[in-house]
Parts: sequence; structure tokens; C-alpha cells
Amino acid sequence: MKTQFWLRWTSAVGVMALVLFFSTPQQSAFAVEATSEPAGVVQPVSPQITEQVARAEEGKAADVVLAGVKLNGRWGFINPQGEFVIPAEAKEIRAFQEGLIAVKKDSGWGFYNKTGQLVVPAEFSEVDNFTDGYVKVKRNGKWGYYDNQGKVAIPLEFDEVKILGEKLVPVKSGGKWGYYCTGEQLVIPVQYKDAGVFAEGLAPVKSEGKWGYIDKTGKVVIPFQFEEAYSFSEGLATVKVNGKYGFIDRNGVLVIKERFGSVGTEGFHEGFAAVKVGSKWGYVDNKGNVITTAYNEVFPFKNGLAEVRTIKTTVSFFDAVLFVAAGSAGYWDFNSNDLLPKNTKRGYIDQTGKEVIPPKYDFANVFHEGLAAVMLNNKWGVVDKTGAFVVPNQYNKISSYREGFAQVEKEGKWGFVDKTGKFLTSLNYQEVSAFSDGLAAVKMYDKWGFIDTDGKTAIRIRFDEIGFPTAEPSFLEEKRGFFCGYAKVRINEKWGLIDSTGKLVVPAEFDSASDLMGGSFGLLGVKKNGKWGYMDLNGKMVIAPQFNEVGIFWNQELLDREKSYYQNSY
Repeated sequence: MKTQFWLRWTSAVGVMALVLFFSTPQQSAFAVEATSEPAGVVQPVSPQITEQVARAEEGKAADVVLAGVKLNGRWGFINPQGEFVIPAEAKEIRAFQEGLIAVKKDSGWGFYNKTGQLVVPAEFSEVDNFTDGYVKVKRNGKWGYYDNQGKVAIPLEFDEVKILGEKLVPVKSGGKWGYYCTGEQLVIPVQYKDAGVFAEGLAPVKSEGKWGYIDKTGKVVIPFQFEEAYSFSEGLATVKVNGKYGFIDRNGVLVIKERFGSVGTEGFHEGFAAVKVGSKWGYVDNKGNVITTAYNEVFPFKNGLAEVRTIKTTVSFFDAVLFVAAGSAGYWDFNSNDLLPKNTKRGYIDQTGKEVIPPKYDFANVFHEGLAAVMLNNKWGVVDKTGAFVVPNQYNKISSYREGFAQVEKEGKWGFVDKTGKFLTSLNYQEVSAFSDGLAAVKMYDKWGFIDTDGKTAIRIRFDEIGFPTAEPSFLEEKRGFFCGYAKVRINEKWGLIDSTGKLVVPAEFDSASDLMGGSFGLLGVKKNGKWGYMDLNGKMVIAPQFNEVGIFWNQELLDREKSYYQNSY
């Protein structure tokens, strides 16, 4: 399975949170089992950066600046002049996708574009997310597709529809499957018991209890003969014969004989497919050569390396206690799926099957920019793709790299190291935050200030506290400090806003950090007397407090920058 991205509206903190998620489907969705035992191949785990800014969608104009606001219990979008571009009529709302935003009105779900035009009528009981210009929608129990121009791509007359593959969508009506070409017609009549997605010009279909393959004209090109069949990848497709899995070519020839108990549903990737022999997982190349079968879990190859895992069959009580404790003493920034139970060890192999990094680590994160954080003997460090420690495993905690530096903690003191393990600063701070806009917040003697990427004090340590860009630290949570050139600070129990020189541009007169938000495009969300409005950076209220909740102003350039900040980490 390919890593997927999508956006979510986070209403818990009352802001428009454009958030990056890396889809990690359950193991059963990734592995095809010939037996009833759980699959060992799982979706590659990627760092999930929850409640943070992410994906800049295609089609957004760079000059469009909008903020989500909630008025009288309904959501809409305003421009920097305070004018509603999308009216506050939505009970629920999602982030922009391919230039459109899904809104749920009393009449149902629909889609607005960023100029405020209701492109897709709000009349659907269910809508999916846009993918490659198309979205699944449901009305009166029937499914169809719309395109991102608001046109019906597939009429809403089907009991079920699957995902788009090479402009053809499997559709179900009356218990049978066929294929509809987006924007055109039903090109392959409904006649099959089941149908898969087109890939490399062919699709698996089921008839009379057996699977075969058809081309885009509906012609059967590989006869119905398989117990199971899956889409092609890199010229080969997984099929099941006599209770075992093998691989066929486009002529239907079983070029890799059926001998595997399970295979990865992603099929071939970088010339290899995950396979299970007996109780262990390994890989087969496109010539049928098995390079290894020694692991409990394996992952697809990426840039020549594949993650592999070994798992003990029993876990002691002491090990279980250590696993629970690891959540409070170790690596953060990443999804908990990246941290493995004490009985699981992670390593990496190359395409010859050689263990370039043996599976020996207590915990480990996936590689990013050639580096991975690992825990060995309850201490954290960073290894490169040869398995060599570039940052020694001597730290109690370590963060992802931001702007070239990671935060590290040892014996209760914090500092920063670069990607060679060299100290930017000594371990002499009580707390530190990630670098943002070239500055990092640091705490010493119970006061906060900022250092630059040379390790020098850029803003004198004098503040009682440093805040987050949003009303609560669940959004942009690593950016404690500067966002768009400004940072929230607390002085003598009051909150204000400073610029990158340390100058107080908004007076420290707010009782709570939650009463200030953002600062992008010269507009700061402020809360007064229970209502939200926007203030400019001269302290003038330019959009009167009237909203129940508000979000940060965004445009394409800012989204791109924030996406780069998080995706280029580590």
C-alpha cells in the first residue's frame, strides 16, 4: 500500500488545522494470508505529525488568504478584510483539497471553492476526500463521483464504487460489478462477482468463483483460473493457486511458482515483494529468487533498504514495565506505532539480504534524510544507513531534527546537536524547543529566551514563558516560539507578542496565552470578553471580536513553507 495523505478539520481547539496524516492501514489490509494466523507484513510506519500544519493542496492560488471562523455555532471562511468568502452556514467543515473544501450544511455535504462558489451542491449524505481530481459521493443510498470542477463524473446510481484506477472505476449494481470511465459512460457492463482496480492496463475480475484479468475494452486476456488475484505492479501480479501464492506476468504465465503462504498486497516495489515461507517473512525478487525469510515482520524496500523486525515469543513482566516507561523517557515527535514493544527489535537489510543494520534496537524510528533515531540499552542516539552512530546513544531523550538540529537531554539538562553529533550548545538548559524561523526557545534559571543557529543568544533570557502559535499547543505543537516572525511571551503574568528582534509589538496585556493566536499576514487572533477577532501588529483591532472560534490565516506560500518544515525533519 502506498502512503496516503489527507487533511482533517480539527474542531477540538476551534481552529482550522490543516493536518498531515500518513495512512497506516491495519495489517489485514496489507497482507494476504493463506492461513488464519495474523499477517506479518504491515504498512511502512512513517512519522505521523498530528495536529500540525501540512499539505499544500494543488490548485490553491498564492494570493488567496483565508481563515476559518465559527459564528453562532456555524463555520465559514473570511478574508483579511473580515469579509465572509464562504458563509458561516456549515455544521462541519474539512480542509481544502484540490482547491475545494467540504462543508456539511443542514441539507448535506457539498464543496465550495476558495472564491466562495458552491461548486458541488450540499446534498450528499457522505463524501470522501478528493483524489486525482475526483471524489466519491453518496445520495439516497447510491454512490457516484464528482470532479473538482463540480461536474458529475459518474452518475449516482450504483450500490458501491471503488477507487479510481487509470480513469476507470469499479462500480456495483444489482450484485454485479463493471467499470465506468470518468466523465463518459459504463464501458464494461456490470457482470462480475467482484472486480479490482486497473493497473498497468489490466484489472482482476471474478466470475463463476474464479479470478482472471481483463483489459480496458473488457476483453478477457488472462482466463478465469485463480482462487485470488490482485492488481499488477512492476509487470507482475499476485495470484493464489492451490492454496498458495505466486506471481504471473502479463501473459498469465506463472513466472514465480505458487509456494508462499502469504504475500504483501503492495506487490513488487523496487524489484522485490514481501513473501512468507513457513512462519517467517522475507522477500522474493522478480526472477523468483528468495533473498531471505528470517523475520516476523517486513516492510517494502525504500531507496534500497527495507525495515525488518524480529519478535520474541514471550515478554517478561520487567520488559512490559520498560515498554510502558518508554513513553515518558525517550523519543518523541513520532506516532506511537514507531515505538516498538520491548520484545520487538528493528533493523534494516539491503537488496542482497545483508543486514546492514541488524535488528537489535529496543526502539527505533524510520529513516529520514539518511538518519534514524534508535534506542539501545535504554539510551537514545542516531545512526546512519551503515548502522554507525553519528550521535552516540547516551541520551535519555532525543527529538527529530528541525532546521538541522535535534534537542537532546541527559541527566535533566538540555541542549542541541547537529547531524554529525556536534554540540551546538552544551547541555545547560532546563528546557528547549525546536528551531523555528532560525530561533529556538531555551529556558535557564526559570526564564526563557532565544538562541540562533550559531548557538548565540539572539533574544535575551527574560520571559516567564513562551507560547504556541495557536490557542492550545495541540496545533503547530513543535513551534513553541516563533511563527511567521512572531512569538507569544509572558511577562509578569500577562501575555504579549514579540518580533524576531525581541521587540514587544503587541503589549503584554492578555491574561492567557490562549487569548492570542497566529500572527500570519500581520493579523493576530485575539480573544476579548469571550469573543474572537483579529488585531494588527500595531495593536489595532481590525476585525471586531464577534466569533466563537477562529483560525490562523493561510495561503499557498505559507502552507508550502510549513509542509517543508515538517516533511524535511530528521
